[in-house]
Amino acid sequence: MSMSARSGGWAALVLTVALLAALWGTPSTHGEQLPPVAIRSPVDDAQPESEPEPVDEEVFRDRRSTSWQAEASAPVPPNRVPAPPDGAGSDPLVVPATTVPPPSTTLPPVPTVPPSTVPPPVVARPGQVTVATGTSTPASAPAVPSSGGGVPAWPPYTTRPGLTDVAALTGWPAPAEIAAAPVLAVKIDNVGLARPQWQLDRADVVFEENVEGATRFLALFHSDVPGEMGPVRSARTTDLEVLPALNRPVFAWSGGNPGVTEWVASAASSGVLVDVAGVRSNCYRREPTRRAPHNLVASTACLRDRGATGGAGAAVPLWSIDADWTPGALSTSPDTSFEVAMDGGLRAGWTWDPANAVYVRSQNGAPHVVASGATIAAENVVVLTVPHRPSAVEARSPHAETTGTGPAVIHRDGMAIPGSWVRTTTFEPFRFVAADGSEIALQVGRTFVELAR
Repeated sequence: MSMSARSGGWAALVLTVALLAALWGTPSTHGEQLPPVAIRSPVDDAQPESEPEPVDEEVFRDRRSTSWQAEASAPVPPNRVPAPPDGAGSDPLVVPATTVPPPSTTLPPVPTVPPSTVPPPVVARPGQVTVATGTSTPASAPAVPSSGGGVPAWPPYTTRPGLTDVAALTGWPAPAEIAAAPVLAVKIDNVGLARPQWQLDRADVVFEENVEGATRFLALFHSDVPGEMGPVRSARTTDLEVLPALNRPVFAWSGGNPGVTEWVASAASSGVLVDVAGVRSNCYRREPTRRAPHNLVASTACLRDRGATGGAGAAVPLWSIDADWTPGALSTSPDTSFEVAMDGGLRAGWTWDPANAVYVRSQNGAPHVVASGATIAAENVVVLTVPHRPSAVEARSPHAETTGTGPAVIHRDGMAIPGSWVRTTTFEPFRFVAADGSEIALQVGRTFVELAR
């Protein structure tokens, strides 16, 4: 055989193999193809924010049998709201309207309810609502482990009664089914790629926590719950300082490093919370217009179903709320605007809006706008100076201690009231105490808590 004939034969063989490989390697066109999801080993969630956090591919596979997933992937309706002009993030999600009526500016009297472990709200006169706090602390409430490590051994927790006709976290009047609903506690991202957030403005209470060179939010949804919220991110041990006081809330988080996961699992096994982690639940989806991991979205209906299955308790007060509280002779100062320094150089700014009687939030001088175009605002801003130490499960992650006592400044009604925060165990609500020993009550409405150093 000539050299040219042998070369031609080899060329034909190579071409044939290439064609067969192309045919065998062609992906199937049957069924819906989901956007790719970045996956990494969940060995350490305390990584730079640019890295994806641990996910489970099983969570994000095609769930066409789930009606919520089908609705989420349906064509975008014409009422889609464009993203804010700052370009932070991408197009917002369209979420179903809440069935919860907007808060009324005139609060009707609240009926008296039978005594319980949580004192019911009482009414001094029409227009005033006072929500008193109570405690339900197990006899052997665990101390949070020191930086030496260890997992808290939570004692068995029994839920307690909620309030009647009042939203426990805001003091707003609420129908019985809302008053009896559990808190949905959702971890929300706050780095640049996560903004604008979805529906953060509708949370009753938001705790801003320092993480590794940035902040994240523990958002508590109860009286005004949207259809979806996010972007959901991972938990930190600081969350276990707040969650036990919420009467077995539904905890929505994406996942975490093994240490944080053990902490949450321990709390869930004792009935302290209902664990709905993204790595083990179909309550989440990835929004394709955002980059992972800053695009995980939680379904409210699914979270509530998990709460019902897990025996979540009704919302209970986190502090005293009194629409008619006044400082009297206490020292106060006008509250036109102020800033709170958080980790990562973030400056959380607040400006009093007298026309709407709310504080309007900014971040590093720019309005903090959510995907709907609304600016985050709250009737109360509570700045707590709390000790921070390295987390027992990850030394690079700060752990904010919210038991004990420390300086506090309560911002309500356009004035700043200095005082102290007091809390003996993680199961108890917060008390805000003035210099004369009297209790400082919050205004009816939403509250934003800054856990500052």
